[in-house]
Amino acid sequence: MIREKRNFEFLLTLIVAVCMITGCGSLNVTQPVTVGTVNDKEVNEEEQVTGPLTSKLETLEQENGALRVLYQVWNETEQDQVVQFTSGLKVDMEIYDENGVLVRQYSDEVLSTQALEELSLKKGEIYEEEIIIDQLINGTYTLHVYLNVPERAGETSEQITIKSSIYNKGEGVISKVHPDLIEVTIESEQSNFQLTDFAKEQLLDLSEEEEISFIYTETEIEDKMIESFLYEREHILLERSPLELDQELIDISTHLIEADENSVLSGYQPFEVFQMYMYTQAGEDYGTMYKYYPEGSVDISKEQFVEEGRSGVNTVNQREFMSKFNEVREFEVITKERAATVLFTFNEEERFTFQLERHQNIWLVKPMPLQ
Repeated sequence: MIREKRNFEFLLTLIVAVCMITGCGSLNVTQPVTVGTVNDKEVNEEEQVTGPLTSKLETLEQENGALRVLYQVWNETEQDQVVQFTSGLKVDMEIYDENGVLVRQYSDEVLSTQALEELSLKKGEIYEEEIIIDQLINGTYTLHVYLNVPERAGETSEQITIKSSIYNKGEGVISKVHPDLIEVTIESEQSNFQLTDFAKEQLLDLSEEEEISFIYTETEIEDKMIESFLYEREHILLERSPLELDQELIDISTHLIEADENSVLSGYQPFEVFQMYMYTQAGEDYGTMYKYYPEGSVDISKEQFVEEGRSGVNTVNQREFMSKFNEVREFEVITKERAATVLFTFNEEERFTFQLERHQNIWLVKPMPLQ
Protein backbone atom coordinates (compact mmCIF):
# COMPACT_ATOMS: atom_id res chain seq x y z
CA MET A 1 0.00 0.00 0.00
CA ILE A 2 1.33 3.39 -0.96
CA ARG A 3 0.34 6.41 1.12
CA GLU A 4 0.80 10.02 0.12
CA LYS A 5 0.21 12.56 2.86
CA ARG A 6 0.13 16.30 3.21
CA ASN A 7 1.98 16.96 6.43
CA PHE A 8 1.09 19.92 8.58
CA GLU A 9 2.74 19.89 11.95
CA PHE A 10 5.86 17.74 12.21
CA LEU A 11 9.36 18.60 11.15
CA LEU A 12 11.74 15.69 11.23
CA THR A 13 15.47 15.84 11.67
CA LEU A 14 16.69 12.29 11.41
CA ILE A 15 19.91 11.20 12.98
CA VAL A 16 20.61 7.51 12.62
CA ALA A 17 23.40 6.18 14.76
CA VAL A 18 24.61 2.75 15.63
CA CYS A 19 27.37 3.08 18.18
CA MET A 20 28.91 0.67 20.62
CA ILE A 21 28.33 1.73 24.21
CA THR A 22 31.94 0.89 24.95
CA GLY A 23 33.39 1.90 21.63
CA CYS A 24 32.54 3.18 18.17
CA GLY A 25 30.99 1.64 15.10
CA SER A 26 28.54 2.67 12.44
CA LEU A 27 26.23 1.35 9.77
CA ASN A 28 26.68 2.27 6.14
CA VAL A 29 24.01 4.97 5.99
CA THR A 30 23.73 8.25 4.15
CA GLN A 31 22.13 10.15 7.03
CA PRO A 32 24.31 12.14 9.44
CA VAL A 33 25.81 9.86 12.07
CA THR A 34 26.47 10.90 15.65
CA VAL A 35 29.27 9.15 17.48
CA GLY A 36 29.18 8.65 21.22
CA THR A 37 28.10 6.37 24.00
CA VAL A 38 25.04 6.23 26.21
CA ASN A 39 27.14 7.25 29.18
CA ASP A 40 28.38 10.34 27.34
CA LYS A 41 24.88 11.84 27.04
CA GLU A 42 22.92 13.88 29.55
CA VAL A 43 19.79 11.92 30.40
CA ASN A 44 16.53 13.64 31.40
CA GLU A 45 14.54 10.45 31.96
CA GLU A 46 15.12 7.05 33.50
CA GLU A 47 15.90 4.22 31.11
CA GLN A 48 12.95 1.96 30.33
CA VAL A 49 13.31 -1.72 29.47
CA THR A 50 10.82 -3.34 27.09
CA GLY A 51 11.75 -6.93 26.29
CA PRO A 52 15.36 -7.27 25.16
CA LEU A 53 15.66 -3.58 24.28
CA THR A 54 16.33 -0.62 26.58
CA SER A 55 15.22 2.87 25.59
CA LYS A 56 15.02 6.46 26.80
CA LEU A 57 13.90 9.92 25.72
CA GLU A 58 15.54 13.31 26.01
CA THR A 59 13.24 16.29 25.50
CA LEU A 60 13.91 20.00 25.29
CA GLU A 61 11.30 22.73 24.82
CA GLN A 62 12.38 25.21 22.19
CA GLU A 63 10.98 28.58 21.17
CA ASN A 64 7.36 29.13 20.19
CA GLY A 65 5.89 25.78 21.18
CA ALA A 66 8.45 23.56 19.45
CA LEU A 67 9.82 20.46 21.14
CA ARG A 68 13.00 18.52 20.44
CA VAL A 69 12.71 14.80 21.13
CA LEU A 70 15.71 12.47 21.01
CA TYR A 71 14.77 8.77 21.12
CA GLN A 72 17.43 6.15 21.80
CA VAL A 73 17.09 2.38 21.90
CA TRP A 74 19.85 -0.17 22.44
CA ASN A 75 20.59 -3.81 23.12
CA GLU A 76 21.98 -4.83 26.51
CA THR A 77 21.57 -8.58 25.98
CA GLU A 78 24.29 -10.99 24.88
CA GLN A 79 22.42 -11.93 21.69
CA ASP A 80 21.94 -9.83 18.57
CA GLN A 81 18.46 -8.30 18.37
CA VAL A 82 16.80 -7.95 14.95
CA VAL A 83 13.73 -5.78 14.30
CA GLN A 84 11.81 -6.19 11.02
CA PHE A 85 9.98 -3.15 9.60
CA THR A 86 7.30 -3.13 6.90
CA SER A 87 7.70 0.56 6.10
CA GLY A 88 10.44 3.15 5.88
CA LEU A 89 9.23 4.72 9.12
CA LYS A 90 11.23 3.10 11.92
CA VAL A 91 10.04 5.20 14.88
CA ASP A 92 6.52 6.32 15.75
CA MET A 93 5.37 8.74 18.43
CA GLU A 94 1.99 9.39 20.05
CA ILE A 95 1.17 12.59 21.95
CA TYR A 96 -1.66 12.56 24.50
CA ASP A 97 -3.10 15.60 26.23
CA GLU A 98 -3.71 15.85 29.97
CA ASN A 99 -7.13 14.19 29.52
CA GLY A 100 -5.57 11.14 27.90
CA VAL A 101 -6.82 12.03 24.40
CA LEU A 102 -4.52 11.28 21.48
CA VAL A 103 -3.87 14.65 19.82
CA ARG A 104 -0.96 13.87 17.49
CA GLN A 105 0.60 10.76 15.99
CA TYR A 106 3.79 11.04 14.00
CA SER A 107 2.96 8.28 11.50
CA ASP A 108 -0.22 10.15 10.54
CA GLU A 109 1.73 13.23 9.53
CA VAL A 110 4.66 11.98 7.48
CA LEU A 111 5.06 10.27 4.14
CA SER A 112 5.54 6.53 4.51
CA THR A 113 6.02 3.97 1.75
CA GLN A 114 5.81 0.22 2.06
CA ALA A 115 9.28 -1.28 2.36
CA LEU A 116 10.83 -4.25 4.12
CA GLU A 117 13.73 -3.06 6.25
CA GLU A 118 15.74 -4.57 9.07
CA LEU A 119 17.50 -3.13 12.10
CA SER A 120 20.10 -5.36 13.73
CA LEU A 121 21.62 -4.38 17.07
CA LYS A 122 24.55 -6.19 18.60
CA LYS A 123 25.20 -6.01 22.33
CA GLY A 124 25.72 -2.37 23.27
CA GLU A 125 24.71 -0.91 19.91
CA ILE A 126 22.39 2.10 19.98
CA TYR A 127 19.93 3.43 17.40
CA GLU A 128 18.61 6.97 17.71
CA GLU A 129 16.31 9.41 15.96
CA GLU A 130 15.69 13.08 16.65
CA ILE A 131 12.29 14.63 15.95
CA ILE A 132 11.33 18.30 16.14
CA ILE A 133 7.63 18.88 16.84
CA ASP A 134 6.16 22.29 16.19
CA GLN A 135 2.87 24.10 16.83
CA LEU A 136 2.20 22.62 20.26
CA ILE A 137 -0.06 24.81 22.36
CA ASN A 138 0.67 25.35 26.06
CA GLY A 139 -0.26 22.41 28.25
CA THR A 140 0.84 19.07 29.65
CA TYR A 141 1.36 16.11 27.34
CA THR A 142 2.49 12.50 27.56
CA LEU A 143 4.76 11.20 24.81
CA HIS A 144 4.91 7.54 23.83
CA VAL A 145 7.75 6.69 21.44
CA TYR A 146 8.51 3.23 20.09
CA LEU A 147 9.88 1.29 17.15
CA ASN A 148 7.23 1.13 14.43
CA VAL A 149 6.34 -2.57 14.70
CA PRO A 150 3.11 -4.17 16.02
CA GLU A 151 4.68 -5.13 19.36
CA ARG A 152 5.90 -1.51 19.85
CA ALA A 153 9.41 -2.69 20.68
CA GLY A 154 11.57 -0.29 22.66
CA GLU A 155 8.59 1.74 23.88
CA THR A 156 9.28 4.55 26.32
CA SER A 157 7.21 7.46 27.61
CA GLU A 158 7.64 10.85 29.22
CA GLN A 159 5.38 13.63 30.49
CA ILE A 160 6.22 17.12 29.28
CA THR A 161 4.84 20.63 29.81
CA ILE A 162 4.87 23.32 27.13
CA LYS A 163 4.94 26.82 28.67
CA SER A 164 6.19 29.28 26.05
CA SER A 165 4.07 28.56 22.98
CA ILE A 166 2.74 31.38 20.81
CA TYR A 167 0.13 29.05 19.36
CA ASN A 168 -3.52 28.79 20.30
CA LYS A 169 -6.19 26.33 19.30
CA GLY A 170 -9.50 27.53 17.86
CA GLU A 171 -12.76 25.84 16.90
CA GLY A 172 -15.75 27.21 15.04
CA VAL A 173 -17.74 27.31 11.82
CA ILE A 174 -16.57 28.97 8.62
CA SER A 175 -18.99 31.85 8.02
CA LYS A 176 -17.51 33.53 4.97
CA VAL A 177 -14.40 33.19 2.85
CA HIS A 178 -12.59 36.26 1.49
CA PRO A 179 -9.44 36.33 -0.68
CA ASP A 180 -7.05 36.94 2.23
CA LEU A 181 -9.08 36.13 5.33
CA ILE A 182 -12.03 34.14 6.62
CA GLU A 183 -14.82 34.85 9.06
CA VAL A 184 -15.30 32.19 11.71
CA THR A 185 -18.26 31.90 14.07
CA ILE A 186 -17.00 30.97 17.53
CA GLU A 187 -19.66 30.59 20.21
CA SER A 188 -22.09 32.83 18.28
CA GLU A 189 -19.49 35.57 17.76
CA GLN A 190 -17.84 36.49 14.45
CA SER A 191 -14.04 36.63 14.33
CA ASN A 192 -11.79 37.48 11.39
CA PHE A 193 -8.58 35.55 10.76
CA GLN A 194 -5.83 36.15 8.27
CA LEU A 195 -4.30 33.08 6.63
CA THR A 196 -0.77 31.88 6.02
CA ASP A 197 -0.03 30.64 2.50
CA PHE A 198 -0.18 27.09 3.82
CA ALA A 199 -3.60 27.67 5.42
CA LYS A 200 -4.85 29.19 2.14
CA GLU A 201 -3.87 25.98 0.37
CA GLN A 202 -5.67 23.90 2.97
CA LEU A 203 -8.76 26.07 2.70
CA LEU A 204 -9.31 24.75 -0.83
CA ASP A 205 -10.48 21.47 0.75
CA LEU A 206 -12.93 23.24 3.09
CA SER A 207 -16.23 25.03 2.54
CA GLU A 208 -18.48 27.59 4.19
CA GLU A 209 -20.68 26.39 7.07
CA GLU A 210 -18.14 23.68 7.84
CA GLU A 211 -16.94 23.02 11.38
CA ILE A 212 -13.20 23.48 11.70
CA SER A 213 -10.36 23.26 14.20
CA PHE A 214 -7.20 25.27 13.67
CA ILE A 215 -3.96 26.57 15.13
CA TYR A 216 -3.58 30.36 15.22
CA THR A 217 -1.33 33.07 16.58
CA GLU A 218 -2.24 36.47 18.00
CA THR A 219 0.12 39.25 18.94
CA GLU A 220 -0.21 42.88 20.00
CA ILE A 221 1.23 43.93 16.64
CA GLU A 222 -0.44 41.53 14.22
CA ASP A 223 -4.04 40.38 13.77
CA LYS A 224 -5.07 36.81 14.45
CA MET A 225 -3.44 34.51 11.92
CA ILE A 226 -4.45 30.91 11.17
CA GLU A 227 -1.23 28.95 10.76
CA SER A 228 -2.86 25.65 9.80
CA PHE A 229 -6.18 23.85 9.85
CA LEU A 230 -6.22 20.61 11.80
CA TYR A 231 -6.94 18.11 9.11
CA GLU A 232 -5.07 15.76 6.83
CA ARG A 233 -5.76 14.65 3.26
CA GLU A 234 -4.25 11.31 2.29
CA HIS A 235 -4.20 9.43 -1.01
CA ILE A 236 -4.11 5.65 -0.61
CA LEU A 237 -3.31 3.29 -3.47
CA LEU A 238 -3.78 -0.40 -2.70
CA GLU A 239 -2.09 -3.24 -4.51
CA ARG A 240 -4.90 -5.66 -3.68
CA SER A 241 -8.58 -5.71 -2.79
CA PRO A 242 -9.60 -3.47 0.15
CA LEU A 243 -11.36 -6.57 1.51
CA GLU A 244 -8.03 -8.41 1.84
CA LEU A 245 -6.92 -7.33 5.31
CA ASP A 246 -3.53 -7.89 6.85
CA GLN A 247 -3.41 -10.39 9.69
CA GLU A 248 -3.50 -7.76 12.45
CA LEU A 249 -6.77 -6.27 11.18
CA ILE A 250 -8.25 -9.75 10.69
CA ASP A 251 -7.41 -10.55 14.31
CA ILE A 252 -9.03 -7.32 15.54
CA SER A 253 -12.13 -7.97 13.43
CA THR A 254 -12.37 -11.47 14.89
CA HIS A 255 -11.86 -10.14 18.41
CA LEU A 256 -14.68 -7.65 17.93
CA ILE A 257 -17.08 -10.51 17.16
CA GLU A 258 -16.63 -11.83 20.69
CA ALA A 259 -16.15 -8.48 22.48
CA ASP A 260 -18.94 -6.75 24.39
CA GLU A 261 -17.69 -3.28 23.40
CA ASN A 262 -15.73 -1.63 20.62
CA SER A 263 -12.71 -0.58 22.69
CA VAL A 264 -10.62 -3.09 20.70
CA LEU A 265 -10.67 -0.48 17.91
CA SER A 266 -8.71 1.99 20.05
CA GLY A 267 -5.62 3.31 18.31
CA TYR A 268 -6.60 2.26 14.80
CA GLN A 269 -6.78 4.86 12.05
CA PRO A 270 -9.92 5.84 10.10
CA PHE A 271 -9.00 3.90 6.96
CA GLU A 272 -8.20 0.79 9.00
CA VAL A 273 -11.58 0.97 10.77
CA PHE A 274 -13.24 1.56 7.38
CA GLN A 275 -11.55 -1.54 5.98
CA MET A 276 -12.58 -3.69 8.95
CA TYR A 277 -16.17 -2.43 8.74
CA MET A 278 -16.40 -3.20 5.01
CA TYR A 279 -14.77 -6.60 5.60
CA THR A 280 -17.43 -7.35 8.21
CA GLN A 281 -20.18 -6.11 5.90
CA ALA A 282 -18.89 -8.31 3.07
CA GLY A 283 -19.17 -11.26 5.47
CA GLU A 284 -22.79 -10.22 6.18
CA ASP A 285 -22.11 -10.24 9.93
CA TYR A 286 -24.63 -7.53 10.82
CA GLY A 287 -24.41 -8.20 14.55
CA THR A 288 -20.73 -7.26 14.56
CA MET A 289 -21.34 -4.33 12.17
CA TYR A 290 -23.62 -2.85 14.83
CA LYS A 291 -20.64 -2.63 17.21
CA TYR A 292 -18.82 -0.22 14.90
CA TYR A 293 -21.40 2.50 15.65
CA PRO A 294 -21.27 4.77 18.72
CA GLU A 295 -23.47 3.44 21.49
CA GLY A 296 -27.01 4.81 21.21
CA SER A 297 -26.44 6.38 17.79
CA VAL A 298 -28.53 3.89 15.81
CA ASP A 299 -32.27 4.43 16.24
CA ILE A 300 -33.14 0.73 15.93
CA SER A 301 -32.18 -2.22 18.11
CA LYS A 302 -29.37 -4.59 17.26
CA GLU A 303 -31.91 -7.35 16.59
CA GLN A 304 -33.86 -5.20 14.13
CA PHE A 305 -30.62 -4.05 12.48
CA VAL A 306 -29.61 -7.68 11.91
CA GLU A 307 -33.07 -8.62 10.64
CA GLU A 308 -33.16 -5.75 8.13
CA GLY A 309 -29.62 -6.48 7.00
CA ARG A 310 -30.49 -10.08 6.20
CA SER A 311 -33.65 -9.24 4.25
CA GLY A 312 -33.76 -10.58 0.71
CA VAL A 313 -33.68 -7.26 -1.12
CA ASN A 314 -30.88 -5.87 1.06
CA THR A 315 -28.79 -9.01 0.61
CA VAL A 316 -28.99 -8.76 -3.18
CA ASN A 317 -28.06 -5.06 -3.14
CA GLN A 318 -25.20 -5.55 -0.66
CA ARG A 319 -23.64 -8.38 -2.65
CA GLU A 320 -23.79 -6.34 -5.84
CA PHE A 321 -22.19 -3.37 -4.07
CA MET A 322 -19.44 -5.51 -2.52
CA SER A 323 -18.63 -7.06 -5.89
CA LYS A 324 -17.87 -3.57 -7.22
CA PHE A 325 -16.12 -2.42 -4.03
CA ASN A 326 -13.79 -5.41 -4.26
CA GLU A 327 -12.29 -3.88 -7.41
CA VAL A 328 -11.54 -0.42 -5.94
CA ARG A 329 -7.86 0.39 -5.38
CA GLU A 330 -7.72 4.18 -4.88
CA PHE A 331 -9.08 6.09 -1.89
CA GLU A 332 -8.90 9.61 -0.49
CA VAL A 333 -9.04 9.99 3.29
CA ILE A 334 -9.72 13.37 4.91
CA THR A 335 -9.08 13.31 8.65
CA LYS A 336 -10.05 16.16 10.93
CA GLU A 337 -9.86 16.35 14.69
CA ARG A 338 -13.18 14.63 15.36
CA ALA A 339 -14.37 13.43 11.95
CA ALA A 340 -12.98 11.53 8.99
CA THR A 341 -14.18 10.86 5.45
CA VAL A 342 -13.17 8.12 3.02
CA LEU A 343 -13.82 8.88 -0.67
CA PHE A 344 -13.86 6.34 -3.50
CA THR A 345 -15.52 5.74 -6.88
CA PHE A 346 -16.85 2.89 -8.99
CA ASN A 347 -15.62 3.06 -12.61
CA GLU A 348 -14.97 6.81 -12.26
CA GLU A 349 -18.72 7.38 -12.31
CA GLU A 350 -20.39 6.49 -9.01
CA ARG A 351 -18.83 8.49 -6.18
CA PHE A 352 -19.17 7.48 -2.53
CA THR A 353 -18.40 9.14 0.79
CA PHE A 354 -17.96 7.08 3.97
CA GLN A 355 -18.07 8.95 7.30
CA LEU A 356 -16.47 8.22 10.66
CA GLU A 357 -16.27 10.13 13.93
CA ARG A 358 -13.81 10.00 16.81
CA HIS A 359 -14.87 9.19 20.36
CA GLN A 360 -11.89 9.67 22.67
CA ASN A 361 -9.19 7.60 20.93
CA ILE A 362 -11.56 5.37 18.97
CA TRP A 363 -12.68 5.97 15.39
CA LEU A 364 -16.25 4.72 14.95
CA VAL A 365 -18.66 4.61 12.02
CA LYS A 366 -21.43 7.20 11.75
CA PRO A 367 -24.96 5.80 11.30
CA MET A 368 -25.85 5.66 7.60
CA PRO A 369 -22.15 6.19 6.82
CA LEU A 370 -22.24 5.73 3.06
CA GLN A 371 -23.44 8.69 1.03
